[in-house]
This record gives sequence, structure tokens and C-alpha cells, in this order.
Amino acid sequence: MSDIPPRRVPLPYLNDDLLWKILVKTDPKTAGRCRTLNKAWRYKLSTTLFVKMNYQENKNRSTTLIIGVGYPPTNDNSQWLLRTNPQNGKQVQLNLPVNINHFGFYSMIGSNNGNLCIRFFQDGLNSMLLIWNPLTRNVNYVSDEAKKHCCHAVSLYAFGYLFDTIEYRILHVYKRHFSHKSMSWTLYNSFDAA
Repeated sequence: MSDIPPRRVPLPYLNDDLLWKILVKTDPKTAGRCRTLNKAWRYKLSTTLFVKMNYQENKNRSTTLIIGVGYPPTNDNSQWLLRTNPQNGKQVQLNLPVNINHFGFYSMIGSNNGNLCIRFFQDGLNSMLLIWNPLTRNVNYVSDEAKKHCCHAVSLYAFGYLFDTIEYRILHVYKRHFSHKSMSWTLYNSFDAA
């Protein structure tokens, strides 16, 4: 090792206006991830002004936007999933590959690389996880671990698709019972799909 200390160069100061212009031009997913930087940027990137400016920058990209509206379970039984074309604003038909009866509901866990992860209930608390690509119409069903423990306790999900492989991951964090102080977790991957 050398006795000469490395040169430290101070980073240039980037004012908020420049950062704002950079983030407005990014894709919505990157902008959403940047909301975790600090409280100030979380507030700024959540404003309607930013959302409108970001939409104007990204509307000419060849994308389809899927919007989930609602908080399941509700009296209306499920979220509404709308698929729109940002170029012309028209709605495109989005038919789920499962039929949900009036006792069931569904909720969007997440989406990544065109794959949607949806948790759906057919009758009461019997739930399943659905991994679906609307473009290729590829469907995978995964058993939901929530039915093996106290279903009304805390239950959170996260969904992601790995770039370096061709598999997805679902992380399920839950409490086995209300009285437990610790959380448990289960990690699914594409090889667990039925």
C-alpha cells in the first residue's frame, strides 16, 4: 500500500431544480424508487405537479399503464384494474385469467417486467397467488402461505423479477399469530409455482 492518501474531490452541488429536471425525465418506476431518498423528495415526487410532468415526458414511450383502484376487501369485492394506453388515453380490455365469484376478491401485489402478481380469493379466506403476463398470456399459480397461519394477522407481500435470471420472487412477511412479537417470512420463486 502507498503512504500517499487518495485525493478527495468534493462532489459538485446539484441544486433541487436540476435534480427535479432529471427525475421528471426518468421512467415512473425509477422516480418511485427515488421517493425513498428522504422526506423532502418523497413529498416532492408525490405532488400532482411532478406526476403530471413525469407523465408528459413518458407518454410517448411505448408502454401500457395498469392502474389498480380500490382497497380490498370492500363491499364491492375487489379492486378495479384498468389498462390504458398512455399515447391516446383509451382503455384496453384487461381480462383476468381467473373468474372471481361474488364471494371473492383480488388485489394487485406488484408488477415487474410485464408480469403481474395478483392475490385472489374465491371463497372467503382461501387465497391463491397468480403470476400473469398479459402480453404472452403465461399464467402460474402459487399456493398462498397465508391460509396456513392466522389469516387476519399482519400479512405483507412484495414481488420482483430478477434481471440476470428468468425467475420471479415473491416475499411474504407475516405474523403467525397476533400475540407473536416477531415476524416470519416465506420466499417463493418461479420453481415453486404449481
